[in-house]
Amino acid sequence: MSTAYYPQTDDQNEVVNKCLECFLRCMTGERPKEWVQWLPLAEFWAQDRMKNYADKKRSEREFEVGMWVYLKLQSHRQVTIKHEQQLKLSTKYYGPFMTLAKVGTLAYKLELPSTIDGLLSMEPEAILDRRMAKLKNKADVYVLVKWANYGDEDATKSCKMT
Repeated sequence: MSTAYYPQTDDQNEVVNKCLECFLRCMTGERPKEWVQWLPLAEFWAQDRMKNYADKKRSEREFEVGMWVYLKLQSHRQVTIKHEQQLKLSTKYYGPFMTLAKVGTLAYKLELPSTIDGLLSMEPEAILDRRMAKLKNKADVYVLVKWANYGDEDATKSCKMT
């Protein structure tokens, strides 16, 4: 429960509240005391509109046991896979991992690599590139590290060495 202008709500609630306010103003312009009668239609309209927006980004996919798939993680919520300084630019897809079983209609059990304390073990295999950069009147060396058991695309973009 919040108002459209309450600062401690998330953006989605603020947008929905503003849309509902606009909808109710349009429908009750001549009879403002009858706004309660429009609430069921307004609720259906907000939910249907949100569902349509969410469904535009979804696609139905089914995988069979034994297929190799990529795992999509939200970088701002998952820091157990890799901890990078630039979360917006971090990798979104990890893998491929083999599907072991279908758990639900959209859920699958994957064969994940062994972990240590909840983190994937990452051992450097090679340094692919080096460069020097000046930061606050100090020369720093940045390296591109290829990790063991990972491809070149998963190499750390820049690792600061002082």
